[in-house]
Amino acid sequence: MLKDRLGRFFCAFDEFLYTPLFPAVVSAFILAAYILRISLIGLAILVLIACFIMVRKDDITPLLPMCFGFVCLFRNFDALKGVAIYLILAPFLIALIYHFIKFPPKKPVLGKLFFPFFLITCALFLSGIFSAYLYLYANGLLYAFTVGPLLWFAYFLFGNYLRPPENLDVKRYLSLSVVCSVLIMCLAFFWACAEQNAGTGNSVINGATVGFANTNNIGAMILLAFPLCLFLFVKEENHWFYLVTALFFIVTILLFRCDGGSGVLLVFSPFMFVLTYLESKKENRGRLIFCLLVFVLVAVALLFIVFLVKGYDFITAEFDVRTGESGRSHLYNVAFRLFKENPLFGAGLGYSDTDAIGDYAPHNCALRIFNFHSTLFQVVGCMGIFGLIAYAVYFYKRYEIVTENSSVFNVFMFFAFTMFECYGMIDTCEFNIVPCMLVLTVMLTVTETENRKPPLSFENTINAFVGR
Repeated sequence: MLKDRLGRFFCAFDEFLYTPLFPAVVSAFILAAYILRISLIGLAILVLIACFIMVRKDDITPLLPMCFGFVCLFRNFDALKGVAIYLILAPFLIALIYHFIKFPPKKPVLGKLFFPFFLITCALFLSGIFSAYLYLYANGLLYAFTVGPLLWFAYFLFGNYLRPPENLDVKRYLSLSVVCSVLIMCLAFFWACAEQNAGTGNSVINGATVGFANTNNIGAMILLAFPLCLFLFVKEENHWFYLVTALFFIVTILLFRCDGGSGVLLVFSPFMFVLTYLESKKENRGRLIFCLLVFVLVAVALLFIVFLVKGYDFITAEFDVRTGESGRSHLYNVAFRLFKENPLFGAGLGYSDTDAIGDYAPHNCALRIFNFHSTLFQVVGCMGIFGLIAYAVYFYKRYEIVTENSSVFNVFMFFAFTMFECYGMIDTCEFNIVPCMLVLTVMLTVTETENRKPPLSFENTINAFVGR
């Protein structure tokens, strides 16, 4: 009797893992754990669920929402300093090894990015090897181990162990997981700002951090999630939620004062809204136009009110904050100087600008490097010509994946990656391991995997995503 009940429970739970409700529940749980300040307890529960999935199933697709959202559990790096987090993660590693042994791939797939990740790993470890800053090499060694082999492993893992049910639309599942995760990042950050300003009378939305992210990191994540919101608006029945969430992301990135991120989104969003209109059902097109008109009218009205209350100088000052170079010219000049001094392999990841101040000063954290706040100048300054070649191959293969076919999903993914790269030219996107690069790597892996599959029939897609 008990065995039958457990069997029914496991079957029901397996079905629940592939419904839209699971990513939503996981994200809500992570946000609650953040608010209640129970990061380690929340992580332990997520690890138990992940272990349960990996021991019982040959498919790790249900790990996606946990993989994307777990970073929001942590308010700072303090949790990494104790032994507790490693004891919590130990069962996960054991379950992962068990999963590898019990469910080996029939034929390992290396994928289009396997060789580019190998080149990047080589560029990371060779960076600074012949420079005058070789004595600083060890400072960037842990980061090199993390951003190189870790992302390489994540790409191989999800490329070979994503084995969802045949009737599951993984593109929608991935999109929902990303959107829910970025949504709770934004909400957690607003909560952190409210806590920071409590009792002070301030309403400043900066200075707070959530997990492994600041406002610029969350801005980069919004650029990845925004196109997926519109993709879900086109494909899903609950279209209002996704449209409202997309508009919420626009408001959030503007309030966060993301350096250039808001400008990137404002430039690309009209093109994506046009694409959304063309791909939407006829009955949804009018709703889309109505919502956008209301949103624009409200935005103009608020801007007018701010102008009346604060004056023209306030608006120009805010514009300068969002478009100013924020001291980056100094960083770019330093990167170019280092490239001229060390053209082949750069100055190395361990390099630190001792003249930098404030946000650009060296960080006392093994997983942080001195950031030049630009993908181009970070590679040029730290990895030289070899790094430029490695990343050029990587970017070429990345866009080869998203342009392999002209499906609606791939087009929205093209916008996501393009916005991310544009923002990366003036910020740390490509060198923010978690959450940015981890999420982007998994998105690329799923896109490449799905490109190999024939499209689902409409009936099977609906049945899979409502949990039938």
